[in-house]
Amino acid sequence: MNMRNSEHKICEDALSHYGIDAQILKTVEELNELAVELMHRLDGKSSDDKIKGELADVSIMIEQMCILFDGVDIPIAIKLYHLKKRIERDNLRTLGNKWGDVL
Repeated sequence: MNMRNSEHKICEDALSHYGIDAQILKTVEELNELAVELMHRLDGKSSDDKIKGELADVSIMIEQMCILFDGVDIPIAIKLYHLKKRIERDNLRTLGNKWGDVL
């Protein structure tokens, strides 16, 4: 993640202070809270502010998990590459379908 050094240090301190198991459980809790708010967004029962709050909580916990598991830069790059390729493939299919309609 792209946290400033001072924010990164707070995440390191939290991981050390509360312990690995507690912070893993907290991460799962925060991820679930975000999932609930996103589901509420689909049925009109949430707000952007609630979702932003949950995103902030999740971002903090993800930073701690990146510290714990020694970063994710290489896996992220690989997954982004695969995502890019899927989008390109989908765009080609869409283009093919459009041309198929014309012909």
